[in-house]
Amino acid sequence: MDTMGRCTAGATCGLTGRCDGAGACQNAPTSTSCGAAMCNSDGTFSPAGNCDGAGTCRQVPASCGHYVCRANACLTTCTGDGDCVTGDTCQSGSCTNLKPLGAACVAGTECLSTFCAEGFCCNAASCGSCRSCALTATRGTCTPVTAGTADAGCVVSAVATCGTNGLCDGAGQCASYPTGTTCRPSECPAGSSRTDWTCNAAHSCISSPFDCQAYTCDATLNACRTSCTADVECTTGHSCLASLCQ
Repeated sequence: MDTMGRCTAGATCGLTGRCDGAGACQNAPTSTSCGAAMCNSDGTFSPAGNCDGAGTCRQVPASCGHYVCRANACLTTCTGDGDCVTGDTCQSGSCTNLKPLGAACVAGTECLSTFCAEGFCCNAASCGSCRSCALTATRGTCTPVTAGTADAGCVVSAVATCGTNGLCDGAGQCASYPTGTTCRPSECPAGSSRTDWTCNAAHSCISSPFDCQAYTCDATLNACRTSCTADVECTTGHSCLASLCQ
């Protein structure tokens, strides 16, 4: 106790009104709390501090992590990007420096989805055949590419199989040869008919007979004649007159 009245108690961290035992007045000890929690002008947070034992209140600024300081406290949720530190965005109520779907990326570690495909944060690690995460209108989501787009994941089958043709169908699948595609050469099985081979909707190569009518089928060309040079090139009951079977 200062019996001489020379150590008058002062501000929070100042003199306590007591002697320090070394011939001087005692300041508030370091265990003494001081100051109030506050937001700093740069958006950081300063919690209540402690006296330094030398008469000063020390408040050490603290980071709010991904959030800014508002109303003398660190935010813990967000409603917009303004609630987050520079460089972060508000995603589903949380501030993060991870990128949303559709943002350019090099690796999945940059993305909120954890997936980076075709150079963009994507909803899947890979879109597979005939789908893309890089289409302008739907960037970030695996979406079917335009019909007729070539895709390395689509096998180019022999046309005789009526199988896949190496292109996409516009619905996210590999396309097959269209119905009506010639899948093998036409034939002349009989004098007055021709057999065509085309792909059907079930992706099978089927035969279709075709009547050559007044003409015979040219076995060399595997096609119905459209003119004649002799009666033998016309079917029974027809004669070759003026290069036409009549």
